[in-house]
Amino acid sequence: MEGYCERRSSEISGLKASLYYDSGQTQTYIRGSGLRFFGSADRFVDIDYRDKIYKYVNIDGAWVPDPRSARKNPHIVRVVGGVKVDKLTADEVETTGAVLCGGRVDERGYFASSFGKYKNRQGAQSPSAEYDKTNNIFKVYHSIGHQNYTPIVTSAAGAWGDVPQIVGVWSYSFDIKFINSNNQASYGWPFTFVCYKGD
Repeated sequence: MEGYCERRSSEISGLKASLYYDSGQTQTYIRGSGLRFFGSADRFVDIDYRDKIYKYVNIDGAWVPDPRSARKNPHIVRVVGGVKVDKLTADEVETTGAVLCGGRVDERGYFASSFGKYKNRQGAQSPSAEYDKTNNIFKVYHSIGHQNYTPIVTSAAGAWGDVPQIVGVWSYSFDIKFINSNNQASYGWPFTFVCYKGD
């Protein structure tokens, strides 16, 4: 009895595959927007060239970027798990504790001096602060672009009994109120500030 064999073939078109990261699996992932060397959840390197990053939402079974969630990408390189370098040559290194900007502001909100890469108001060529007389709040503008920083404020003159308090931290500004001994907002006073990068 002779066997019978029929050869058939098929073709699949329009198939897309996506690899999800598993913290137990070492992977390298390359895309047009960057790359990732992934060892585990606490050890990886990301290089991300995108100017903006988005949250993804599932619409009809497809994951698409939500345009309402767009925010500036604060990092081009992110390393989790530590870095050891023999010789470091760089124009700038922005790590935890790095000074982002600072300055001295008078009681009207004018800058007497300023320093740091992000000292200027977003979209402007100079630093800027405004004093809201109604609420006794200074708003200090900058171009840091994220909320992962800590402003440290010191009263500069005259406010020996009033304590500066940070009452709001935003991506492109922060708010200061001077509180007097009666725990009330007092007048605006000259102050100095420095913004440090957080974790």
